[in-house]
This record gives sequence, C-alpha cells and structure tokens, in this order.
Amino acid sequence: MRFRTAGPSPEFDKLEKATAVADGECALASHVPAVSLAVQRALVAELPGTDRQTPAELAQYRDEAVRRARAVLAETARSRTASQSSSSTSGS
Repeated sequence: MRFRTAGPSPEFDKLEKATAVADGECALASHVPAVSLAVQRALVAELPGTDRQTPAELAQYRDEAVRRARAVLAETARSRTASQSSSSTSGS
C-alpha cells in the first residue's frame, strides 16, 4: 500500500530489504526451512513416480531463492560492517 501511495524511493527500498532480511532471519531462527524440507520429503515419498517431476523442479526454484537470499544477507552484512567502520573512523 505504501508503495502505491508514495512510489519508489531509496527509503522504501531500504525498508523492503530490511523487512525481507528480518523475515528470513525469523524463518531461520524458527527452523522453518528445515521443517518445510522434512515435510516435503515425506510427502514426495508418497507420490507416484510420474508426479515427482514437479517437486524436483520446485526444489530447483527453492535452491535459487535460497542462493539469492544468502546473497542479500551477505550484502546487508557487508553494508552494515562498512557503515559501522565509517562511522567509527569519522568519529575519531
């Protein structure tokens, strides 16, 4: 809703990234990926062989999403470190 009324902005982008990072950190802390994977594995084992292709494709999409999320988290950590370094050196 906020994007519709205010439009794109650096502040909005920063908020969106912070929200996504917090969501990811929460999911990891509550073990959502591990539980989800365990459930998926159990359900896939029950599928007929002809129906197993779709979950395999979805697993590839999930792997790509995880790779991208890790890149965002790494970039966020680097940005935080750089920001903290520059603020500590500029205050000296």
